Amino acid sequence: MMTFAMLPARLAVAVFAVGLTLALAGQPLRADPPAHENWAVAGYDPVAYFTQGVPQPGLRAYALKWRGAIWLFATPESRAAFEADPAAYLPQFGGHCVVSVSDGHPAPGDPRLFVIRDGRLYLLGSAEAKARLAAQPDVIARAQAAWRQTGD
Repeated sequence: MMTFAMLPARLAVAVFAVGLTLALAGQPLRADPPAHENWAVAGYDPVAYFTQGVPQPGLRAYALKWRGAIWLFATPESRAAFEADPAAYLPQFGGHCVVSVSDGHPAPGDPRLFVIRDGRLYLLGSAEAKARLAAQPDVIARAQAAWRQTGD
């Protein structure tokens, strides 16, 4: 039997439960890795672009420090592949958007927007940049020339 004195406690529990449900309702099951200033490719597994064809968030359990950055991998196999041949998996132009590099104004690439051409990973900064790359085949060559001039 519920007494009048128990009502505020039950009401508080119900309000908390509803609030928690609403707060978590929009959360994805697997979120992007949390931002970290030294995480290469914003915490995405660089090998997964080649092996899975999609951006895959890396896990701290398979982190590797390489050239001053922390690289995250989704699996131990990805980490081993990277350790064996890092150059094969590096995003070109330091992870900058290939289109912005070709324009002479390097801007960060979005690790969720990418293309692989001739076995190389290129990040893009926007859907518009991806469309421009598809429409203008010389973007990569122009980006390579511009990047050489920066000395990076």
